[in-house]
Amino acid sequence: MQRVKRMPVAAALALGLAAWPAQGQRANAPIGTAVKPTAASAARARAESLSTLSGTITDSAGRPIGFASILPDSGEGVLALADGSFRVTRVTPGSMGFLVRRIGYQPLAFEIEMPPAATVSVHLKLLPVVQDLKAVVIEGKRVSPALARAGFYDRQRQGLHGIFFDEEYIKKRNAIQTTDLFQGQPSVVVSRAGAFRKIWGRGLRCPMDVFVDGVALGDGFDLERNMPPEWIKAIEIYPSANGVPPQFQRNIGCGAIIVWTRVD
Repeated sequence: MQRVKRMPVAAALALGLAAWPAQGQRANAPIGTAVKPTAASAARARAESLSTLSGTITDSAGRPIGFASILPDSGEGVLALADGSFRVTRVTPGSMGFLVRRIGYQPLAFEIEMPPAATVSVHLKLLPVVQDLKAVVIEGKRVSPALARAGFYDRQRQGLHGIFFDEEYIKKRNAIQTTDLFQGQPSVVVSRAGAFRKIWGRGLRCPMDVFVDGVALGDGFDLERNMPPEWIKAIEIYPSANGVPPQFQRNIGCGAIIVWTRVD
């Protein structure tokens, strides 16, 4: 794993200046009158101090690496766009560690000092993993080496409590949105939640946990907006928490969707 202990900060700060009463004193109150901060004001102050980490991810030749996972020490991760750009919002100020992962590349771990109410911009480079990309043949059928290493075919062959979409199935569906792939499946429900759609295990009252290339991105990750169908190699769906393989269990209890992207 690549590791950078402390990265130089290249921050773009937008500062707004305003006049405020002295700390602990209410406006128009007699001098010396102390005012205890309310829970709402404290929460607002914390929200206003949160920062953003933005940047791009490329290989050593400068080519963008799309759909890498960026995972902060605390909070949910995000997925880079196809052009390698990303934004991690609502980052707590102070020293924060991040882990960047993409199948086919060495993981990159780094720590950075996040100023309050700031946007920090970084350029990250991932190094490729030396892999044997010889064709893999299972039961007379040529399959993806990356999916074979990830255990996709083993789980499919073992008949685990899941639904498996391979590359051939995804091509036949000719989906416009990734959530279209789930329409008509008897074990899942696609429903609108605000401005986007979420996928639920039928009979469950919570959205399913989402993994991309084995990295947990949480039940709030928006597959429709952030993962176009043309970038998907295969999908595993586990509508029941009881059927989720151990390596994908996070005690959420709502089932899991594992998306594998194209890397070979």
